[in-house]
Amino acid sequence: MMSHVIKLQPKVFISHKQEDSFSARFVRNELLKYKVDAYLDLLDPDMDDDAKKLTEHLKRQMNKCSDLLVVMSHKTHRSWWVPFEIGMAAHKDLPTVTYLKEFVDVPEYLSFWPYLKDDSEIGLYARDVIKRFNGELQESVTAASESFELDSYSRLRSSSSTAAFYENLGKSLRVHRIYEKYAR
Repeated sequence: MMSHVIKLQPKVFISHKQEDSFSARFVRNELLKYKVDAYLDLLDPDMDDDAKKLTEHLKRQMNKCSDLLVVMSHKTHRSWWVPFEIGMAAHKDLPTVTYLKEFVDVPEYLSFWPYLKDDSEIGLYARDVIKRFNGELQESVTAASESFELDSYSRLRSSSSTAAFYENLGKSLRVHRIYEKYAR
């Protein structure tokens, strides 16, 4: 009997405005340091200029992801794609965070999700993503026992684990911010 090893790991879809490409690459590189994979359209050779094909391609890529990270700057409000990607992630109940590239007013629809205020918080986020992912994977394997199959990450995740992730990440960020405030 041939066995196949399936390597499962979290994967973050990075949503950004093209003008914020440098920051998007930075975030991706930081996530990779923590062994969190990331999808970044800049590095995707299969991107297409045709709007319909591009939309379908982005949907397929997001279906392979466990989380959404939005790079937010003053330029983001001029993007059509970033709100589209946020909407897709919300529909799939993907855990969503915002990385504030600079001080900017966050749109109301992003204000109730956690946000990362500086580069040091990317590591906290990555650790919480891994912790949540590993917990969900263990629960799914236990529940499915020997008949475990994985079509997409969304089969592993439940809305209750998304809510717990937000709560845990929020606690981590609050502790980090208090420490940073008094360490200065």
